[in-house]
Amino acid sequence: NKFKMSFLNISFIIIALTLVVVGITDFISISSFAEKQAGGRAEGIAVSLAENIDAEKFKDVISNGKSSPYYEELRVKMNKSLQKTGVKYLSTMLINGNKINYLIDGSEPNTEDFSDYMSEDEVNNERLMTIISSNEIGYSDMYKDETWGYLLSAVAPVIDNSGKTIAWVEADISVLDIKKEIRFFMLRLI
Repeated sequence: NKFKMSFLNISFIIIALTLVVVGITDFISISSFAEKQAGGRAEGIAVSLAENIDAEKFKDVISNGKSSPYYEELRVKMNKSLQKTGVKYLSTMLINGNKINYLIDGSEPNTEDFSDYMSEDEVNNERLMTIISSNEIGYSDMYKDETWGYLLSAVAPVIDNSGKTIAWVEADISVLDIKKEIRFFMLRLI
């Protein structure tokens, strides 16, 4: 009788531990999958915007800022894209070392999320800096920005007619949105 109880207890513990290990493994796999999906989505949005920017008109924005007629035209288009795609932030920027100078922000002006023309920020993400310094398209790992919170960022170059990168588009997705997607997926599994 004691043997049966011990065997049942041990069997129960082994099954419980197995379920915990499988659950943790599934969560890690799903988190990785969700991060790749979100990164791919952000990357696609950044590329699409970068390819639809008139680089020759955009050079006027770089030189003349808000007084350029293209500034407001593109800001309005970016704001519509921001709202349609559900990304947290959408902006164009110049990179100077590890500093960002925002050019056009897709957020509504006069909101706390808005980064004004030539406002400065630091790039605190090694992966993002590697992508930019390699002049490539890509996305970062999830990271915490002290000002903007937990994000996943994608970048794509704005290229002029001569093939030169003149600026960058950045699309940021909130990690909270990614976590919601993971929770929704996990609940569907149950």
